[in-house]
Amino acid sequence: MKRVLLMFTWFILLSAATAQTQLKSTSPAADNLNWMVRIGLNALDQSSSSNFVKAKSALGFQGGLNVIWNPGWKLKGGLEYQYHEVFEINENSSIITDAETSDRSFHRLKLAAGTLYDLINIDYLTIGIGADALYNFDLTSQEKVYSDFSNTFDLDYFSGLIHLYINIKKIQIDFGFEGNLFDLQPTHLNPFQSKTYTLSLGYIF
Repeated sequence: MKRVLLMFTWFILLSAATAQTQLKSTSPAADNLNWMVRIGLNALDQSSSSNFVKAKSALGFQGGLNVIWNPGWKLKGGLEYQYHEVFEINENSSIITDAETSDRSFHRLKLAAGTLYDLINIDYLTIGIGADALYNFDLTSQEKVYSDFSNTFDLDYFSGLIHLYINIKKIQIDFGFEGNLFDLQPTHLNPFQSKTYTLSLGYIF
């Protein structure tokens, strides 16, 4: 009986020690924080037009800083600056003046929060997908355009981003698709009428 009790006590101590060792070895990795800088190109696509906006495609660029937190499930947040020519305004003198019909370039600051999920993880290669929610702040210094002299043409809005990423050691290659969702002010854009395709290169610290 004593041998059974001694064996049982030794087994409990051994199990507790093993569990504590595993907890110490896995918790730092689970609570890991990584920083990433990104830069890339984007292509705007408006496949449909409205009465106010003519369909237009244009190239641009973006750059940003992200933080990735892994408490067991990867979470991401960050800021991103984006530039591109966005709209070609319809020439309609009853709505806007001729001076406002030229091509325009826009500057946006994006506040992003999302999640990442690794699909394949082999040695130094990781392939995964992510989903982000973004709020776009319009940094354009040009004056707002008014339609019917009442509604402002504001580019502050929420958007959604779905992206596929490939990590090769510390290097990340990211392919993304972003579309406008809804806005706080009238933008005369239907959901996903303004779509952006992105290609980014990042470095994880």
